[in-house]
Amino acid sequence: MNDFEKYTPQFVTQEFLKPLLSSGSWAISKTIKRRDCIIFKAHHKHFKSALCVKIYSAVRTEHGTPEALYKALQTYHVPQSPMNVPAPYAYDAKHGAVIMEWVETPRWRNIIWKLLVQRKKTIRRAGQWLKWFHDQCDQETTAYKDTSIPKIKRIINSETFSAPKNFDACYNTLEHQIQKHTGTKILSGTVHGDFTPYNILHDKQGRLVGIDFTAQETAPLYTDIARFFMYLNSYRPVYMSARADYNALIEGYDMMRNNDVHRVILFGEVMRRWAVLRSAQITRRWNLWREIEIIRISFMAKALQKSLN
Repeated sequence: MNDFEKYTPQFVTQEFLKPLLSSGSWAISKTIKRRDCIIFKAHHKHFKSALCVKIYSAVRTEHGTPEALYKALQTYHVPQSPMNVPAPYAYDAKHGAVIMEWVETPRWRNIIWKLLVQRKKTIRRAGQWLKWFHDQCDQETTAYKDTSIPKIKRIINSETFSAPKNFDACYNTLEHQIQKHTGTKILSGTVHGDFTPYNILHDKQGRLVGIDFTAQETAPLYTDIARFFMYLNSYRPVYMSARADYNALIEGYDMMRNNDVHRVILFGEVMRRWAVLRSAQITRRWNLWREIEIIRISFMAKALQKSLN
């Protein structure tokens, strides 16, 4: 029994898969195990391209439900578009499985660690994809309301969290700034929710393809920009400028330079990530890249605290 047969129930409820089940077996070339799901790269003689079979371990995960992912893919997928999401093929409600297009692409970390000009171009294109994604749904100006503090509190109240130096001071500044700016008008709409450098793919056909979203949350659109930039900075090669990265991102998005509310949103993202990393540091074995990321994130937090005070 291979991994696919072990983890995958028979999808007899899906009309799409019935002919596949009765006309030959699947061939699995890759298995990726993640915290909340297992992903297979599957091949079948009825398809010219590979399929991505994503099976969730729970009905609801951190990023929503399998059904929400499938519906979001249906909403955002545009055949032949250079800005896109994977093509959705099937969804099995009983077993929490989504079958979609497998997007063949080099690893993003291999792209962004190249020469400065290539890096800027790649980041700029990521900003263009995010703008396209946001423009697919209605947008409106709403009163700013924070969502980061409850997430941070859940982490810092856990047994695995140990507050590092300067964390409490930065956290207090964040709370003060949120209170100060609550109610400020800001452009909101349907957000990706987990827009990181690892969730935007550049395939061999030149398309930009976004993954791992459910598009269920309405929030300030800048939330997606803040998370992407936060991860960009934490994994940035030493010789490259964080400001250059940020400028490339917002140029691609075609957005005006940031204001205080944007900095508060970014501050919330940075503090959330800092808390996550400190919590994970207690429970996981030592990792050099994680230590470097913690240092970068702490520097970001202190710089934002200084700029907002």
